[in-house]
Amino acid sequence: MQVEQSMEMENISSEGSLDFEPAEESTDFPNAEVARLVANFFYAISSIIGIPGNLFVLLSILCFREMRTISNIYIFNLAIADLIYLLGTPLIIIKSVTKTWIFGNAICKLYLTANGLSQFASAAFIGVLSFDRYLAVCRPVQATDWRTFRFALSISIVAWIMVAVESIPLFMAAQTVPGGDDDFQDCMIMWEMEPQSNATTAEEESLEMEERRIFSRDLFVAYTFALSYLIPLIAIWIFYANIIQKMWARRKHIWGRKKSMKRTTFRVSILGLAIVVSYTLCWAPFWSIQWAVVSNSVPYSEWLIISNLTAYVLQYINSAANPFLYVFMSDAFKRNVAALLRATSSYQFRKPRSGLAGREEAVIFLKSARTESSAVLDAEETTTAREL
Repeated sequence: MQVEQSMEMENISSEGSLDFEPAEESTDFPNAEVARLVANFFYAISSIIGIPGNLFVLLSILCFREMRTISNIYIFNLAIADLIYLLGTPLIIIKSVTKTWIFGNAICKLYLTANGLSQFASAAFIGVLSFDRYLAVCRPVQATDWRTFRFALSISIVAWIMVAVESIPLFMAAQTVPGGDDDFQDCMIMWEMEPQSNATTAEEESLEMEERRIFSRDLFVAYTFALSYLIPLIAIWIFYANIIQKMWARRKHIWGRKKSMKRTTFRVSILGLAIVVSYTLCWAPFWSIQWAVVSNSVPYSEWLIISNLTAYVLQYINSAANPFLYVFMSDAFKRNVAALLRATSSYQFRKPRSGLAGREEAVIFLKSARTESSAVLDAEETTTAREL
């Protein structure tokens, strides 16, 4: 019974396992079963909303020259990370419904590695964006040497290489693991699966295997927590503490007339702060539960299962909500995404063509979107000039 209880707690802290209790225990935790169905609904909604949302963010930066700013380069990469995370949603929903991992070991490795890559990349690019805001607000003179398009591209490449290296241990350790039931397979991080040769009985082998499960769980939680949450957020909040202090000291000058550059810096900094706050709050419940499980400070219960499901839902909501933060907080994103939506709605009713004709229509589509955006921008500038 102790081994079974430990395995259940291991499943709660495994990133690849969203089926936190065996199927036969559904009658013991009926509310948890309902919570799982609700969680699947939110996973699906987050995916349906978040994937197109992040794609429109990527397209708006690629299609409109005015969107290719230093900060938007980092937002572009952050949108890629969110997109990678949301693309795994069908796998976790099927896993939750079937109550087993049916996709094999190769997809398990790919899924957990991509999830880890997305987490590390999100933290890295939020950190880089915060550093960029720190330079723009607190070190404007030095920022002219550092805040260049080439430097931003170089930093982005280095960041992706770094998060790829950080994800290698996850790829090496991710694997399918048999559960208590012969038909049950789970996808999780497991270090040193093979039992040692000094185990002489089946019971000793089972206990030894369970020790490795617990060791793998603890190491996995510590590793991902440090690299995707603790260390990046310490640096991020140090940057934003300085930014907030500097902006408060300059508050009387930010909104003065003919200070459009300062107002733009202020708005982009507030957007960055909103991204940081959203990431911090949406991931805090997840990591709190993981460390509560690791420290054995909470019993395995229906409340723990529901809390953990809620924490996972918040992660997916965070990735789905980021595009709406960009649009809500940025006039440029709002204008260009709206232009893309209008151009898309008019383009989709035409009969699609292939070959040269199809490429010509794609060019017309992009020109239409740019024209829409430019017209709105001209109208906004005319209105602003009249107000001034």
